[in-house]
Amino acid sequence: MLKHRLVLTACVVALITTAALRSQTRNPDNQRRPFLGPPPPQEMQVLAPFVGSWTTKTTARPSSETKTGYTARGVLTGQWLHNGHFLRQEGFTESNSARIEFTHLTTYDRSQKVYRRWVFASTGLAVEVMGQWDEKTKTITWANVNPPKGESRVVKNVLDKDRFVETQLFKRADGTLVRDLTMTAVRNEQPGKASSQGRTAKDELDGTWDLVYFERDGKAVKPQQGTKAIITGSKFVIKVGDKVVAAGTFKLDASTKPKASETTYTDGPDKGKTFKGIYLLDGDMVKFCRAASPDQERPTEFKTNADNGGFVSVYKRARR
Repeated sequence: MLKHRLVLTACVVALITTAALRSQTRNPDNQRRPFLGPPPPQEMQVLAPFVGSWTTKTTARPSSETKTGYTARGVLTGQWLHNGHFLRQEGFTESNSARIEFTHLTTYDRSQKVYRRWVFASTGLAVEVMGQWDEKTKTITWANVNPPKGESRVVKNVLDKDRFVETQLFKRADGTLVRDLTMTAVRNEQPGKASSQGRTAKDELDGTWDLVYFERDGKAVKPQQGTKAIITGSKFVIKVGDKVVAAGTFKLDASTKPKASETTYTDGPDKGKTFKGIYLLDGDMVKFCRAASPDQERPTEFKTNADNGGFVSVYKRARR
C-alpha cells in the first residue's frame, strides 16, 4: 500500500511541476523550444501500435472473481506524452452490470532494460508492472512488481498494427483460478484514411515533423536540436533551425511489407542521388530506414549495423 501511495504521490508531483514549468516558460515570440534532455529510447517504438483509438471486447471466463463470467465492450485511446518518453492509454469497459474506467502510463526503463507500466482504475486499483518484449512473437509479458502473496499474475499483450490482444491469467498457489480474461482491441478507422476519404500516405505525411531519434551503423546518434522535416505532397525539406540541409522528392509504395520508399535528393550532400528505403507511419510518429548508397538493396527491417552503413530516423509530428 505504501508503494502505491508513493507512485500516486510521484504522479501528482509530476503534474504540478509540469503545470508550473508551462506557466514559467511561455515565450513572447510564440516559438516552440526544443525539448530538454535526450530523445526517447528506440525501445519505445515497440509501443507505437498502441497509439490511436480502439474498440474493445472483453470476455471473462468463470473464476473466483466472477462466478458466471461476462462480456464487456468499451473504448480505448493511446497517445504519446512528453516528447515520446511515455505512452498514455485511457478507456472504459462496460458489461450489463457495471462500468470500469482506467488509465495506463507506460515507459521504458533504460537502466533495468524493462518496460514499466502504472495502472489506475475507477475500482481504486493502483499497481505497477514490468514487461519484457519478445520480438519473435510480438508479445509483451507483464508481471506485477508486488503481486499478492501466493498468487501468480501473468498479463500478455500480442501486438499487431490494427489489432492487439490482451490476456490476463491470475492463479493462486493451490490452483484456484482468480481471473481468466481476454480483451481484443480493433483500431477504429481514422478520418482521412484512404478507405474513407481517398487520402494517400503522402497526404498523411503533409506537415512539419521533429526528428526525435537517429541511428547510423548500429548506434543511436543524438539528433541535432531543431532538426525537422517539412513535407508537402511528394516534396520534402530538412532543416536545422532555419538552415536547409537537404531537400528532395520521394515515392511511397504501401503495398509491400515493409512499406517501401524511394528518395531523390535535389539539395544537400546527396544531391542528384536516389536511395531505396522503407517507412512506417503510425499516428503522430513516422519511421524511415534508408540504404547507404543508391546501388544498395532496400532495407528489410528498421535497424542498422556497422556493415550496412544505412540510417534509421524517427520523426514526431510537430505541435501546431
